[in-house]
Order: sequence, then C-alpha cells, then structure tokens
Amino acid sequence: MMFLTVLLALVFGFVEPQALQTFDQNRIEDVRISNNRRIPRDTILYRLQTKAGDRLNPDVIRGDVKRLYAEGHFDDIRVDEENGKTGKIITFWVKEKKTIRSVRYEGLNSITNSEVLEKLREKKATISQESTYDPSKIKKAETVIKMMLAEKGRQDATIEATTEDIPPNSVAVTFKVEEGPKVRIEKIDLQGNKVFSDGELKKAMKLIKETGPLSSLSGKDTYFDLKLADDITRIRMLYAQHGYVRANVLDPVVETKPHRVMRTLPFVRPPFPWGIPIPFWKKTVDR
Repeated sequence: MMFLTVLLALVFGFVEPQALQTFDQNRIEDVRISNNRRIPRDTILYRLQTKAGDRLNPDVIRGDVKRLYAEGHFDDIRVDEENGKTGKIITFWVKEKKTIRSVRYEGLNSITNSEVLEKLREKKATISQESTYDPSKIKKAETVIKMMLAEKGRQDATIEATTEDIPPNSVAVTFKVEEGPKVRIEKIDLQGNKVFSDGELKKAMKLIKETGPLSSLSGKDTYFDLKLADDITRIRMLYAQHGYVRANVLDPVVETKPHRVMRTLPFVRPPFPWGIPIPFWKKTVDR
C-alpha cells in the first residue's frame, strides 16, 4: 500500500505541470530586449508596462513604444512577436542614438570655450561628452554661438557643426567657426528730431556709441542689433516722458561699409622727440 501511494503521487506530480503548459496566444510568456548596447536591459524593461504573465494588449505595447521614444535615447524601435511554449514572446528591438565622444570648437577668437559652455548650459543646449547625440540640440547650439559672436560685433559669423562617426555607435562633433570682420559703429545719424538735439538723443542711448577712445574701451562701439533695439526703446521713452507719447521712431537704416586700416611702424624717436608715424601697409576690411 505504501508503494502504491508513493507511485500515484509521483505520477500525478508529473502530469499536473504538463497540464499547465498549454499554449495561450493571448498570454505573454516573456518580454525581451534586443540590440541594446549602452542602456541596460533591466532599465528598458523597467520603463515597460508590458510584463510577462499579462494578457497580450496591443494598446499597451503601442504605449510602451511611445514612452521609449519619449526618453530620447532611441532612433528606432520595433516590436516582434513569436510563439513560445505557453504564450507569446514579445521582443522590443531598439536602435540607440549615437553617443557624443568628443566636442571641439575651431576658429573661436572673440569668445572662449568656457564662455560657450556656460552660455550653452544657461540656454539648456549643453553638448557634452557621453551625452546622446541630438541633431536638434546641435542646431540650437549653433544658434547660441552665433548670437554670442554677434554680441561681440561679429554679425556675419558662420557656424557649422560637423560629425565624424566613431565605431561602434559614437560621433565626434566639431563646431567650425568663421567669425568674419568685427562691425563697429562709425557714425550715428539722427534725422527729423526737433525737440531734442542729436547730443541729447545720443546721451539717452546707453548701449551703443560712436567709435571713440572711451567707447572702444567699453565695447559700446560694437554693433549688435539687439542693443540698438534697446536704445531705440530708450529714445521712445524719452519722448514719452516729455509728453510726446505719439512720437514715431522708425526702424533704423544700417549701412555696412569697408573700412581702411592704416598699419604703421613704431614711432621713430630721433631726431624728433615726438616721433614720426611711417605708413607701412594698408588693408581694407569690412566694418
């Protein structure tokens, strides 16, 4: 009797798991991640609502794909489905975005690399090593750098970001900069003003000044369109404060002309104590 009881227990113990192995096409047997390199498998699985043992739901899978794209780490995501022993095996195939291996700035003279990095952080456009390569962020960084150079009078500066692939899935980013000529304010010509003199209006302009010894030292003779716009607002406010609320200040006409620069040798002291500037060579540059 003892032998019979043990034998029956072994038989039923063997048959019962087999009964649980029946295939159910609406059941998820396993969820797998494929083709990931940098991002760990467990990190991706944690983001998914599709879980092993759940009922198969295409809406949940589509939601998982949207969430993974929203993370900003993937260029492509595919979902494959195959039959397993007890249900469906769902595989999320991912193609990760490239990683930035290095960042270089070529041709910068008017601003430093550290100033660029600080401004990019301020504008939330940081491009750093080991970060995800995002073409839209690269374009934003180009715009930020161009604006920084414009503030220094380099209105015609050009910035182009180039990339070089580094296997297996990285890129080297280089910002190539052509600063162009520095634009200075040679003259401010005011027309149509009768209530206030030219001097009074120019005094109201705080950010831009005509080229001179003091303005050159302060940098206020450097042309920047946003600074000019601020000073035009100051002129309007000056008129409004004196009762001329309807004074119309038109948009300025800005003319850029080439400027001839005279290079001279060092002063010759003898025989004249005050020195004699000797013309050396001439160069025409855009100002």
